[in-house]
Amino acid sequence: MNKVLKVVLMVVAACAAYYGVEYMRTKSVTKQAAGEKIEELRAEAEKKYPGMAKTDALKAVAQADTVSQLNAVSGVEEKRQSAAYMFFGFYFMNTQARMDYCKQHGTDLKPFIDAFAEKNKAEQSRARSTLLKIGVEPESLIPVLSEQFASVVEQDMKDVAMGAKVPVERTCALFNENAELLANEIKLTPEIRTALMAN
Repeated sequence: MNKVLKVVLMVVAACAAYYGVEYMRTKSVTKQAAGEKIEELRAEAEKKYPGMAKTDALKAVAQADTVSQLNAVSGVEEKRQSAAYMFFGFYFMNTQARMDYCKQHGTDLKPFIDAFAEKNKAEQSRARSTLLKIGVEPESLIPVLSEQFASVVEQDMKDVAMGAKVPVERTCALFNENAELLANEIKLTPEIRTALMAN
């Protein structure tokens, strides 16, 4: 796999969802407010990193914000709850939103989705139990952020196509053909994983 593609895959725009999900949890925001927050992140990313690929810039800004949010939370359980919301932003971006994108483009993304779900099984289980313990069904987060997920995934797939030097129409097939490899390359931010899995 070429280096550019590897870098693009490591900057999957899931962190935009991290911030959106965390913002939604703390503010009970509407779809409109969630969209405004994502746009605010995009504007900050373009301002701070004008020469960088949009997905890379968005990840840099959102990742810094995510770490800042986690550092502002005290207590292991409170950090775990914030990390659980953030995890599901990452997870739904790569399962639900990416699957919907590929379905609209005529590709069933099941091989990649299965590989990604398997790779993140322990984290998904911990995040689910953490949210259920406080009365939140993880899937209830999807409707508010679905529009933002869609636009972020669309940009990410364009960046993947550019990095892999393939037409954008081939990106879904690329994910399936390299399901295990790509599932291993798309990683949860270490700070989020640590907070989520802490005992």
